[in-house]
Amino acid sequence: MLEETESPKRKFRFKPTAFETVNERSEGRPPDASPDPGPEPAHAQAGSIDVHDLLREAARGVPVTGVHRGSGSDNEVRSVLREEQARQEEAGLFETGTLDDSVRRRRLRRYVIVLVVTGVAAGTIALLTGPRDPLPFTLAVAGFGAFSAWLTWRTFFLRTHYDE
Repeated sequence: MLEETESPKRKFRFKPTAFETVNERSEGRPPDASPDPGPEPAHAQAGSIDVHDLLREAARGVPVTGVHRGSGSDNEVRSVLREEQARQEEAGLFETGTLDDSVRRRRLRRYVIVLVVTGVAAGTIALLTGPRDPLPFTLAVAGFGAFSAWLTWRTFFLRTHYDE
């Protein structure tokens, strides 16, 4: 018999128990002595911020959103999005017209007519055979219930292209 080749042994290890540290933690900065807020946050030049910096800037009244948020600067992504929106507006994709409700009204009209006709027919059968013969009475009531449930499902919940 041929010798079976042994596969290399796999080494198993436990999963790492700590997260990888990407940003080094910085110590909190002392509060600024100037009472008037400047045009930009004090931590904008430093590069790294923490929660205490944000709270301090919010207490001073300085907007913490950054320098470029409200200045109206345009970048590549915003320009591409504006061009795409302008193209779509020219194509008329955002225009809405009057709602054509004729299909829904026709569907509701057919539902009411069929429900009334089958209800009258089943009710007549149940009324004429009522106390004398229980089988046609039970079949008429059960048939009307099942048919009305199916018709309601088909009219309001089952949307197909055959409903037009």
